[in-house]
Amino acid sequence: MKEDLTTDELARQVKISTVHLRALFKRDMGTTPDRYAKQLKMENAIKLAEDSPMTINRIVEVVRGGDASHFQREVKKTFGKTLGDFRRLRFEQAEEGQGE
Repeated sequence: MKEDLTTDELARQVKISTVHLRALFKRDMGTTPDRYAKQLKMENAIKLAEDSPMTINRIVEVVRGGDASHFQREVKKTFGKTLGDFRRLRFEQAEEGQGE
């Protein structure tokens, strides 16, 4: 799997300095490139937890690679729920929708 671009690599790709890239990103997105990338990974993992049959460990491997427990802690710290919690909530919502 291709590793994510670093902020330095991204700056080189768009032919601006890293400092300028961070400043533009902060101005336009309200966050740093690294935090934005982390947020996207977490949101993607939540979507996969809700909608795919993959195990939580496989989801983390696909989205991030590396230590699943660390990523899980980051998701819980950011969203207040684990990926398993998101999956259970989606399952419960689907069951409630079938009862109508």
